[in-house]
Amino acid sequence: MKLTYWKRYDKVFKYFSSKKIYEKILEIVKMLGEPFKKKNNKGRKFKINPDEYTALIAFKISSGDDYRDMEIDSELYVKEHIDHSTFGKIFFRIPYDYLRKLLQLTGLMLEDLLRHAKIHIPDSTKLSTDRYKEIIYRGKRRRVKETFKLHIIVQRHPKRKMTIIMDGLSSDAHVSDAEGAARMSHVMHEGDICEADRGYDYEKVYRACAERRVRTNIKQQNKENGKGFRYRKKAKFHKQAYKKQRGIVETRFGAIENAGLTLAHYRTEETRFKYGLLLAFGQNINNLLRLGVEKLSIFMY
Repeated sequence: MKLTYWKRYDKVFKYFSSKKIYEKILEIVKMLGEPFKKKNNKGRKFKINPDEYTALIAFKISSGDDYRDMEIDSELYVKEHIDHSTFGKIFFRIPYDYLRKLLQLTGLMLEDLLRHAKIHIPDSTKLSTDRYKEIIYRGKRRRVKETFKLHIIVQRHPKRKMTIIMDGLSSDAHVSDAEGAARMSHVMHEGDICEADRGYDYEKVYRACAERRVRTNIKQQNKENGKGFRYRKKAKFHKQAYKKQRGIVETRFGAIENAGLTLAHYRTEETRFKYGLLLAFGQNINNLLRLGVEKLSIFMY
């Protein structure tokens, strides 16, 4: 008996406790190796290993918890009481590139389970913080929230009704959608199709796709294909195919919004960027758990 999306989602919580989810994340972290090492032999030893810190922080942050929540629950996961300030210091030490590789690894694990799909869709969303800054807008001072962006590229599996986040990156608000897509184009293979809205209708996206022999189906803006548009002017747009794919990637961001995770409380730009990556990481972990539920369900019916 095939389970519906929501039944699979509900069964995740019946089969996987918080402790089991943490242990699953720890397995993945260990596959990637230790994120950092103690600088020297001076000072206190770590209460737990760096990979255990990383797995617990990744799990709790992607679930919407803060450092104090981590302190309260720490003994449930690692049998040690760890101060919330320690989690803050450790999170600062985990490299941004390590967390991006962790996200990419979960994407590859999902791809291995579902097999490679050709459709890839890039998108981005704005995340805000609880910090404010002053700007000059139309000659007047204004106080606005500091914001940053989360860029992702998903692989679509329509038969399984699932999308995989193959890569992601965080940036300040000035990095364009097109630039983000170009930086993540390495996840696409020859013969794949890049479906995107008009925010990606720029030469750098077409060039990045052409270099990997990836076809494009990008909704074009009303501008001429003049000089400097070598790849764009060769591109074709198929409206019906675009409509079919449109809105798929928004479901990933919708899940983040519904969980109330679009507001970051971190002070520094680096920790905000890492927070964005962990939101994407959490989406892949949920998909891995759902696939695990499907396998378990085979033996129930």
